[in-house]
Amino acid sequence: MEVEKEILDWIDRYITGQMSEAEKNHFEAVLRNDSELRDKVSSHEEFLNLLVDYRENRNLKTELDKIHSSLPLEEMVELYKPQHSKIYILWKRYRVGVAIAASMGVLAISLTLHYLSQEKLKGQSNQVTALRRKLDKILSIQPSLISAHPQHSISQKSFEYGGTAFLLDTKGYLITNYHVLEGADSVYIQNRKGDSYKTILAYSNKAYDLAILKIEDTSFKSLGKLPYSLSQEKPGLSEPVFTLGYPRDEIVYNQGYLSAITGYEGDTLNYQVSMAVNPGNSGGPVLDSKGNILGILSAKQTSADGVAYAVRSTCLYDLANAKTGDSVLSQIISHYKTHRTSNQLAGLNRQQQIKKIQDFIFMVKAY
Repeated sequence: MEVEKEILDWIDRYITGQMSEAEKNHFEAVLRNDSELRDKVSSHEEFLNLLVDYRENRNLKTELDKIHSSLPLEEMVELYKPQHSKIYILWKRYRVGVAIAASMGVLAISLTLHYLSQEKLKGQSNQVTALRRKLDKILSIQPSLISAHPQHSISQKSFEYGGTAFLLDTKGYLITNYHVLEGADSVYIQNRKGDSYKTILAYSNKAYDLAILKIEDTSFKSLGKLPYSLSQEKPGLSEPVFTLGYPRDEIVYNQGYLSAITGYEGDTLNYQVSMAVNPGNSGGPVLDSKGNILGILSAKQTSADGVAYAVRSTCLYDLANAKTGDSVLSQIISHYKTHRTSNQLAGLNRQQQIKKIQDFIFMVKAY
């Protein structure tokens, strides 16, 4: 009980801005790795907002009661009688009070409508939808999969979900979103030429919606050095960005800009980007003009046009640093930082950039 009370005290101090800078940095570091704590912070913040709304409504009611009690109601009733001269006199005498009461009434109605609209928005968390693609038919590539992998019994099954993944290193490790693979027992990737490869799940983190696949197929040949880099820096607001992904059976290009440094309802694990995306873009890279990967596309807001969300690339570094032992993610990030060189996309025009990176981006097919 005491522990729970202490946690609520920390949450309250964090929301109300009473923490020191050091305490705030420590708390946010813990917050990034604890989904249960993030839920508690969100719930407590909503509770505090409701208390503020309640207090404001009570104060407004008190003010209205004062105004109402000060009005000469018996004399005002006379306004409804056909005594024009008296009406005129009463109006001259009390028009200021009546105007104030009317204004306060309009204000009360406006505040009530605003409050109800805010409560409605809070209840519509389903306005954000994941970008995995529903595949309802057996794709044309399936016969080649059967012949290439006869040990897998897939001839009677259709692919269920699709998304996008991109290579993290030269050894066949790719990254995508966890929700693309969730519930699947087999996952294949396919390049833009139609070649498909069997993969296994090498690492996953549901809280961050990230998963790493490993290509387990002797027919796959290394594509060589990655042309892009994985950003460790925080980008600036309005940063131009672009992506390549598979919302259809061929690779598709989209562009936009970074519109907020947090995700839906202030989620600090994501960026908000203004970009047209569709189911199938999940797991696609979000790159800046120099070829730095800023994030991994994961969702879009259904209640607004062109609003999408991407998991920050810096989350990969945070997770790798937080892990102990020799996890797959830690090895990949450690190797990346050790052998890091400038990417090959800086200085190229967009068509040249796309030509260099399109072979490193794959369609994901999970069933």
